Amino acid sequence: MHPLIRATIVILSLTLPLLLLCGEPANTASPAPLSPEPAAPAAFQPSARRVIPPVKSQPATAPPKRIFSNLKGNDLPVVPPGMVPFKGGRTKVGSNTKEIQKILDEDPSLLGRVSSLDAETPQHSVTVAPFNMMLTEVTNEQYREFVKATGHQPPQVWGEDVIEEARSAFLKSEGARQKEAREKKISFEAQKFNRKEFWKDNWEGKTWEVKDKDLMTPVVYIDYADALAYCQWAGLRLPTEDEFQHACRLKGAAPYPWGAEATPTKFAITAEFTGIKAPMPVALLPGGKSPSGLYDLIGNAWEWTSNPYVEYKGWKQHTYTTGTSKKNRRKQKSDPVWNGDRRVSVGGSYQLPISANRCTIRRGTERSQKTSAVSFRAAASENPVSDQSNSLYRSKVRLSPARGDGVTFNNDLAFGWIHWESREGELSPGQTKTLLKAIRRIKPVQTEYAVPEGYRVITGYKYFIFTPVEIIESTSDKGLQRSSLHTPVQLGYISFEQDMVSPALTAGSYIVAYRHKGEHPGPTSEEAKQAKNDKVEFEMPAYLSTINVETANILFFEATSGELAAHVPVTKSPRIAGGEAGGELTSYMEKLRIKGPDGKPAFKEETRLRVSMRLAGKASRRACSFEFDIMPAEGFVDQNWIR
Repeated sequence: MHPLIRATIVILSLTLPLLLLCGEPANTASPAPLSPEPAAPAAFQPSARRVIPPVKSQPATAPPKRIFSNLKGNDLPVVPPGMVPFKGGRTKVGSNTKEIQKILDEDPSLLGRVSSLDAETPQHSVTVAPFNMMLTEVTNEQYREFVKATGHQPPQVWGEDVIEEARSAFLKSEGARQKEAREKKISFEAQKFNRKEFWKDNWEGKTWEVKDKDLMTPVVYIDYADALAYCQWAGLRLPTEDEFQHACRLKGAAPYPWGAEATPTKFAITAEFTGIKAPMPVALLPGGKSPSGLYDLIGNAWEWTSNPYVEYKGWKQHTYTTGTSKKNRRKQKSDPVWNGDRRVSVGGSYQLPISANRCTIRRGTERSQKTSAVSFRAAASENPVSDQSNSLYRSKVRLSPARGDGVTFNNDLAFGWIHWESREGELSPGQTKTLLKAIRRIKPVQTEYAVPEGYRVITGYKYFIFTPVEIIESTSDKGLQRSSLHTPVQLGYISFEQDMVSPALTAGSYIVAYRHKGEHPGPTSEEAKQAKNDKVEFEMPAYLSTINVETANILFFEATSGELAAHVPVTKSPRIAGGEAGGELTSYMEKLRIKGPDGKPAFKEETRLRVSMRLAGKASRRACSFEFDIMPAEGFVDQNWIR
């Protein structure tokens, strides 16, 4: 090789930035450092350089069996721990007026609930996509793992000992006040002790406990926000009302998951049990198990869904009657109080008779409501990555100051790696005896209990997810490059719960954008006019003072603050060509030449994660292709990921 050529190659090897591939070359200038400037980790030694000619990249580890991907040919379902998969399909939702009238004929006392019953009409059919649903309602044991991991407020019933102690002290203080008022012959206004408010205001720092007898009972005193928080932590979501009814009825129209039989105390925990004051342990009545394998879809505790409490399409007000003679005949017109701010809870509870607890029952529940009769069960989509993406969007991205005006994201096409950690239930034979002894007050008495097969306790969840934008507005490479000079083109958002090494990003969510090389073109006519009206000078975006505009960059904006957290020079720009939208996260080993301890050339390998995306374009069958790499911490790839 000619000496001049060899020298040129060596110089290039020293100036190549972190590899980010896609499309046409952008610039060969020396890149600016990452921003903010991190201390150089051991992985990036100053003397390290890429091997020239490059050594072929190898997989970072022997890849696990692919479970799912949104790329064609890899679509296999993922079933989270403790869940049952459903294929979806057509299902009936709601009731018809004849069914409601029959219920009232059999139990005229329900006429006072006619508005709630009529809210189930009209019956209609829907198509439900494949999904997964939890075997049981979320138990105290399962929810406890979430509280321990996050420090979230424990349910009120877990702190009953502390609450009762505070109540006793309060009553003692009230008694002293009353005595003093009598002695001084002054008026006395009694105050009431509010258990719920006390726990809400004083739970931090207080001791709490899940007693053995309550381990397998549905967690209650859970409002809508609590249920959402658990689901986000566990990588799950709340079910929709349609999914619940599909799980309850499948393709049939029976009022109960086990069929049409309504024998009290045989299938479900309802008001027909005597001595019942709270929900009972899940799966206490195995006879009520649905054909799909779910327990307690009916009775026990109301379950939150994600649906707003609004009327079904085509709903009309109806009048119902009871009684067979003029003397006892009564009429009642339905008048549901629709409220889209409330959420539909389903399944009924231990407080209602079995005639009311049916697959179709729905109630508009205030999102802040916490009672002894409201719980929830979690669900998951066929691609659970989309669930976490949706959850992160709601909590981190939707209101992010970094999110561009009008930019939307396609959560259904989110991709990445996920993993659940879980264990079996901990209920021992001794704890089972304690449980049965505690519920002996109810009649008929239950003498047996077993944790249902398939029950799992999620103890942790990890993820690395990229969510693409809904659409790339530019229709050509040049157009995208030009528009990115004024406002970086947002590609999507990336989320992970373990720190990354390079770029140096802490666990969190970041909006990812591309900016081509070149100076900022200055204000648009609208921006200039606004600045003139405000009598101020147009201010260039703050990030420009951090990056090197002589090279193309990929930018990472922290979703919560909107600040530029890091930027990486790129050698290739996005490219718009034919193809369908999609994406994939892969890993590989990068082999680098370094100076060894003896001063001689040596080699080292570093793990890279590659985010490969195809973003939907405005034109049909056109997509914007792009790739970028991230270096994770040592051992990240070796974890037991579902890829």
